Amino acid sequence: MVRFFFFSVLLLSLPNVSAQELSFVSESITMKIENHNFYVSGIYNFEAEKNTTKALIYPFPVNPLYADPDSVSFYNVTLNKEIIPNRMGASAASFNISFKNVDQLSVLCSYRQKLLGNRAEYILKSTIGWRKPLKQANYQLIVPKTYKITKFSNPPQDSVSYFSEVVYFWSKPDYMPMENMIFEFK
Repeated sequence: MVRFFFFSVLLLSLPNVSAQELSFVSESITMKIENHNFYVSGIYNFEAEKNTTKALIYPFPVNPLYADPDSVSFYNVTLNKEIIPNRMGASAASFNISFKNVDQLSVLCSYRQKLLGNRAEYILKSTIGWRKPLKQANYQLIVPKTYKITKFSNPPQDSVSYFSEVVYFWSKPDYMPMENMIFEFK
């Protein structure tokens, strides 16, 4: 059951709410590995009919090499409003998003996950559950120069070295990921 959340995003329709589908349009994600913590902060863009409410489940990676996520927060950027999760667990959080007077919405999701080994992971495979590619997906990974990334599951398209950090970049139009982003380091 826990693995189900790990590999899927569930889209739940609320009773008595419009049946029009929710579309996951794009994402822009910043990840950082620092002091054996993995920080994720992303803007997720959705479309739906105005004045509807939709329920989402946001998955977290589950692996013996990762502690449970903490410092989890959700924020409706479009409506400038904090989102309070309905449920929070080690493998996922559920919350509602409200399209009050709007048909497009941006949600900021962020969390921290303690790394118990030399590996970090960001879930991408859940996009398959939306049954269509993202129009645009942008990712960046920031690591201190003292860390060396030994393996990328998805090699970066570019990187830049700043002072004490290296930033890796991915920009993917019309993107349907087939695997999660996994980073191994030493």
